[in-house]
Amino acid sequence: MKRLTTDDEKSIVFSLNTFYAKDGEVWIRGGGPYPDYPDCTLVQWIKSAAEKHNLCIEGENPEHLGDEMYDALQDGDETVEGILALMHLAAVEATEMRERLKLLEDILGDDYNPDKLRELMDADRAGRIKVLTEATGQVCGTCANFQRERGRKSGTCKVKKFCTDRWGRVDKMRGQFTTAQSRKACAKYEPEKPPSLAEEVRDRFFCRRNRVCMAACSTCDDYGECYACVSCGMPDRCQLCERYYTKEQAEQEAWVESKTNTGIEIVFFKNGKQIGKARVSDLDGKKLNFLHDFEVEKGYRNMGFGGKILEVLISAYKVDTLYVDDDNKIALKLYEKYGFQTIDCFLKNGKKMRQMERKIMEVQPKIATDNAARRAAG
Repeated sequence: MKRLTTDDEKSIVFSLNTFYAKDGEVWIRGGGPYPDYPDCTLVQWIKSAAEKHNLCIEGENPEHLGDEMYDALQDGDETVEGILALMHLAAVEATEMRERLKLLEDILGDDYNPDKLRELMDADRAGRIKVLTEATGQVCGTCANFQRERGRKSGTCKVKKFCTDRWGRVDKMRGQFTTAQSRKACAKYEPEKPPSLAEEVRDRFFCRRNRVCMAACSTCDDYGECYACVSCGMPDRCQLCERYYTKEQAEQEAWVESKTNTGIEIVFFKNGKQIGKARVSDLDGKKLNFLHDFEVEKGYRNMGFGGKILEVLISAYKVDTLYVDDDNKIALKLYEKYGFQTIDCFLKNGKKMRQMERKIMEVQPKIATDNAARRAAG
């Protein structure tokens, strides 16, 4: 919800602030005489209107005018004084409501959520909110030994693990020692260490795969976002794409996958626009490795995107088998470039098709081959 109370003449809601309070009086914007129409008090505006309509109104200050308008209010719309009194009442009430709303909006800011405020008030009435002092200076919250509990402003201490009695003896019956971040630090206070390289880069790196890593974090074996695992807080290298991607790269090149009954459908993007798609499924009950419906959008063909997408499908989805039309020479050349070989030919709907598989040949080091040849010769 946007703010309603304002004194800015350029604001779109300025017209809703015709009445305002100043120096203990109600003021009217532009209520003064022609040609400048300056701001004037409600008393001045009422006296001016009374003079123009030959009315007998004697109040010279807000208090006396208020009493006089209250009496005239009893006339209703039968007299001009009664109509003027009703306008006076509306102006006073509008000013009171505006100033109260302005007080709240000065605290809440230019944009606020009423539902959130209601939730906070309900929690406060139920006693579920506790206001803590700000942690400054040598306090537990700035100590290197302080281990904050997730979602709370308290935590444990690396040095003092259990509660102690008045004589400083460990009392394990009282359980683990916990402290608030605003508590004054003890004699074993150590300044908090500067952030590590991993902590410095974790906000700069994103995983290109759906922006959120669906594989376990390589550091703590839990699930979370690649650039900051929810459990360990460390930047994680996605176990599927096996590398980091900067935020700019993630926005330029990304793909989104969705699981269906027929496998995994992957849509590829470049600068927010779709450039291609593919579907990966199992073959004869094996793992997900068969490529279907591989297509590059017309506006992005012959630009190298087919090879880049195929690299992702091979590295991230372990694609090693596919069918291709024998007449599609461009696709055949692309697949052969990335190690696919024809192992079978068949007819499908009157068209000659090829089944191609990608086999990875492990090449032994040359020195090992030479040593084996010597042993065989010897």
